[in-house]
Amino acid sequence: MSLRNTAVARDYEPDPLRWAIPVLERQLANTLDLAAHVERLRTELAADADGKTRSLLEGLSDELDACCTLFTDRIESFAPVLQQPQQIEASRHSDWRLFAVDALDCRERLEALLCGYAHYVRESFDSLAKLESLDDLESARCVRRAVAAAEKGLWFIEVYMEGMALRMDSGRLPDWPRAGV
Repeated sequence: MSLRNTAVARDYEPDPLRWAIPVLERQLANTLDLAAHVERLRTELAADADGKTRSLLEGLSDELDACCTLFTDRIESFAPVLQQPQQIEASRHSDWRLFAVDALDCRERLEALLCGYAHYVRESFDSLAKLESLDDLESARCVRRAVAAAEKGLWFIEVYMEGMALRMDSGRLPDWPRAGV
């Protein structure tokens, strides 16, 4: 193989830095989107929710904020590759419309949030597969952390919904753990 052919072949080789950034940016946008919906629910239910539910929503919010920071830091670690750092906002083309709820019932709102979390986990597994195929293990670790946080959120939301359906005393519901995942 000549030197020229080697240079051309290198141009077609996948560059993990080049391909990982859009995956991480999409993951960050999805995380910001989900966090915005948790925050909106938290604000709307502030007066009506019991202490356990408020604590749950606060914990969910804190977990998502930590994941956003993780993704932002990882994206910034690629700074030499980036031409200009971009500001990532929640997706304007959000899939959240699939889970819209106009009801004021806390259980129905938690059910919509549960659907949003399930969608987030599915999207995150797609991101994880792409990053692993690029051999970007550090970025994949960040997505695994977000998946673990979302799965923890799924479990808690489902337990709270079941408790509400059974009209269980909220004092019997599990407390959100204050430590990280």
